[in-house]
Amino acid sequence: MPLYNIPHTICHELSHLKGFMREDEANFIGYLACIRSEDSYFRYSGYLMGWVYAGNALAKADPEGFQALRSQLPEEALADLSYNNAFWDSFDTQIAEAATKVNDTYLKLQDQKDGVESYGRVVDLMLAYARTSEDS
Repeated sequence: MPLYNIPHTICHELSHLKGFMREDEANFIGYLACIRSEDSYFRYSGYLMGWVYAGNALAKADPEGFQALRSQLPEEALADLSYNNAFWDSFDTQIAEAATKVNDTYLKLQDQKDGVESYGRVVDLMLAYARTSEDS
């Protein structure tokens, strides 16, 4: 796993241990814990994972807008994102596809109707948080 993913992943998994079983909630708690950390590496992890989820949503809705924003990222972030894509692409096999289907079924059996798509719903929570933060 790329190093920048580790702090967010740790916070995500710890949120499950605290009883937050939905993946969108665990992703949001991981994001929030990281961006509020005093540790700059945790903040970087949170913000870059937030970019990944929000960027994926934006790329689907507005590819040109996504490219315009992506071009503004620092070189370090672009390098980390490139490595991240290469890392996860290396697992793009029939076995990984079967594992994703198993995880999708498991999540649906746990009342997460969107299955693996629920991971990306963190963007809705991030937007709600941003709106709330602006109001206060």
